[in-house]
Amino acid sequence: TTDPNLQNPWGISQTPAGQFRVADNHSGVATLYDAAGRVVGSPITIPTPPGITPPAAPNGNVFNTIKNGNESDKDCGGSCSKCPTGKVCGGPNDCQSGVCPASSCLAPVCGDGVT
Repeated sequence: TTDPNLQNPWGISQTPAGQFRVADNHSGVATLYDAAGRVVGSPITIPTPPGITPPAAPNGNVFNTIKNGNESDKDCGGSCSKCPTGKVCGGPNDCQSGVCPASSCLAPVCGDGVT
């Protein structure tokens, strides 16, 4: 598959879960890929600075292995990438599995209501 957002990529960082985040300089987003190169979730739109013609031109990114911003765990959840099983979550949207009972991402199982 071809990722139409992958234009003039700048900066690459690896998540603790083994995924890769790439800043797409000419499309104004940062995209998360799995180890096979498949897009994971939706790209994060980078806000365009005042006085600049869109799209934004991100030129780097970082996973800093600490919980900050609106992340629910270290470098995941909130506006960051979705968290793997076992990480802290604030709701199902924070988890790769979509399952977050009792503030912990769990693997999906039959009957959990996740399709």
